[in-house]
Amino acid sequence: MASELIECGRARFQRGDLEAARDAFQKATGETSERRLLREARYWLAETQLRLGRGADVERTLLLVAQDDPRSEFGLYAASDLGWLALAAGDPQRALGHFDAVARIGPPAPLAAHVRHGRAMALYGLKRYADARDEWTRLVATSSRPGVPPAVASEATFWLGETLGRLGDYKGAVARLQSFTASAPRAAL
Repeated sequence: MASELIECGRARFQRGDLEAARDAFQKATGETSERRLLREARYWLAETQLRLGRGADVERTLLLVAQDDPRSEFGLYAASDLGWLALAAGDPQRALGHFDAVARIGPPAPLAAHVRHGRAMALYGLKRYADARDEWTRLVATSSRPGVPPAVASEATFWLGETLGRLGDYKGAVARLQSFTASAPRAAL
């Protein structure tokens, strides 16, 4: 059954047995017509392909998940992943479209900070520094709330400082970058 294949694939994924996980997820996609299970199998297949370094396959698979039901949990995570893939490919405009789509729907708390950070990265990549500054300022202001991963808050502090420098606010930039280095000494090294 597809649900058992997905469960098996996830167990193998967590153990790091990625080829076996990929095989289980691919088999699950071929053995079900139930949209919910197909969406889940495709999502985990894409995550596995990503870890295996198969970028073209990842994007195509995530797009199927995001288009099938953009409001589902897997659809939201797939769209966010598409945004990060677009950033990695040097396409901030396309990334911004993905992040904006997720933000309009209202992502769950664990995803919201990543989406906001990704959106700011895309704005920065488009040289819309004032908009990126505003996005990172909001993210940093909420960084003590539950659901904001410390790594995202730390990165946002760094990028806010970088952006303030680009906008000519050198005093603000120095303060943010000093805050970053004080709170993340390993990253600074």
